[in-house]
Amino acid sequence: MLPEGHGENAGLKEDAYWGDYNTTSKSVRILYRDYSAIDGDLLRVYVNGDVIQPRVYLTQGFSGFKLDLKNGLNEIVFQAINTGSSGPNTAEYRIVDDNNKSISSKVWALATGVKVTVIVNKL
Repeated sequence: MLPEGHGENAGLKEDAYWGDYNTTSKSVRILYRDYSAIDGDLLRVYVNGDVIQPRVYLTQGFSGFKLDLKNGLNEIVFQAINTGSSGPNTAEYRIVDDNNKSISSKVWALATGVKVTVIVNKL
């Protein structure tokens, strides 16, 4: 489940690009949670360069927001603000369409400051 070559306790130490995904949906839901110990992991979320969620405290259950997609590329960036009390920053994200169909999902273990980018292309 973790990115290739990165053990749970190591943490991804460089920014990463996790792919382009196509959809015809008008909107998506961006969901995230801490998949490991609830230890104070914090997350920042950007959409098209703007901070949408400046400081999210990750819990066991999914939280998130609805994103109305613009035509073409929509860049979603998740940034680890910290690594909690038992680092690294461990989280799971899901992006689902209007019909609750998964567009993309992944778990991560990130060092502080590391960003992962996903592109949702509205066709």
